[in-house]
Amino acid sequence: TGAEYSWSGKGPGLEEFREKFFQSYYGPDCADMQELFQLLNKGAYYYMDTFGRKVWHWGYVEKVFLPDLPRGDAVEYDPFWNREYAETLQRSRDLLPEMQRVLEICRINQGLGLKHAYDFELFASIAEIYTHTCRTYVALSELEDAITQAHRAHFTSHRQACQAMEHAAGIVEESLSDRRRVYTLMTDTWGKSQLPRGMSVPGKKYFHATDRGRNFINRRPDLSFAIYDEQRLDLEDYLEKLRRYMDWYRQTYL
Repeated sequence: TGAEYSWSGKGPGLEEFREKFFQSYYGPDCADMQELFQLLNKGAYYYMDTFGRKVWHWGYVEKVFLPDLPRGDAVEYDPFWNREYAETLQRSRDLLPEMQRVLEICRINQGLGLKHAYDFELFASIAEIYTHTCRTYVALSELEDAITQAHRAHFTSHRQACQAMEHAAGIVEESLSDRRRVYTLMTDTWGKSQLPRGMSVPGKKYFHATDRGRNFINRRPDLSFAIYDEQRLDLEDYLEKLRRYMDWYRQTYL
């Protein structure tokens, strides 16, 4: 397609060039490819804007915090999270249906018997990572709302306060489960065309060292680079501390 374009300086136009590329590479029956690429591109910008990921390429420093844990004898907390991350939270909610559209386009094209059909598995796994990031922001918003509900219920019903904290713990558990599912999907999908990153073979031990310059992918020896920034939030530790507080609260008030 590029060679054809180079032979004629006056045409074809960009739109025709793009469509000819898609049809040449995937086959004449491919559907909604321009929309697919544009949505994935939008998702990529969103993904790099979240959880402070820009520090790895641009040195942009942003500290992302988890919602405040309850404390004290009145389920006290600082309600800052939804206010602080309101813009990113709205972007997350807006992107969710668009990533579902990506998955739909991938499913449609996978069923058409196109060339390079494996691409759509890769595209879908990437969209799943973006979707999980969106859901994590929504989950953290709901987590703070649940802690807020527990704080308010403390003054009317200790049992309802416990139920609200159980809901908060469930939100964290579900988010962690979703991360494991998406990461497994990613490694299974990408593993069809490459050896696992970090894998040693007989006579060749894998050596990992970060580059002197900033490199987003090379900061981890395996595919966990895609979820590393979320892992650094340490939701597991948050859940453990929340569970300890809940045990104390039950023993004290129920």
